[in-house]
Amino acid sequence: MGAPADRRPRRRPGENRAGLLAAGTVEFGLRGYAAAQTSAIAERAGVSQPNVYANFSSKRELFFACLAE
Repeated sequence: MGAPADRRPRRRPGENRAGLLAAGTVEFGLRGYAAAQTSAIAERAGVSQPNVYANFSSKRELFFACLAE
C-alpha cells in the first residue's frame, strides 16, 4: 500500500525555517509586528502553525531573525 497521491514530498532540512523567514519578512512588512499573526506566517510559508514554534521559540525571535536576514 503506497502513500496517498495528494501527499506533498518531504522538505529538506532547513527548508521550513527558510520559508518561515521569507513569509515572516512579508507579513511583518505588510502588517507590522503587532498585527502580524504566526498563523498567517505559517500559511504563507505552507506549513502548520506548530512549525513556527518548532523553529523559533517566539514570534519575537522570528521577527528578529527576519530582521537579521
